[in-house]
Amino acid sequence: MKELVKRWKAELPQFWKNVRSIAITLGTSALAVITADATFTLTLPLAIIEVCKYIIAITAAIAGTAQFTKQDNNDEK
Repeated sequence: MKELVKRWKAELPQFWKNVRSIAITLGTSALAVITADATFTLTLPLAIIEVCKYIIAITAAIAGTAQFTKQDNNDEK
């Protein structure tokens, strides 16, 4: 458990920072589509809503995985 907390707080490589940002942006956009459909009764096709649900789940997993990466320091070994 301590290792998870340590990795969560560790410095991220730039590539994974970008991956995390893109995943969060896509997930937020998909959530906005679902929220707009429910709030304004847009009656979007069910396929669009289902795809948005999958996008939210996938991007959450990607962002979480990216957050647990850390900069490789050879001094720690």
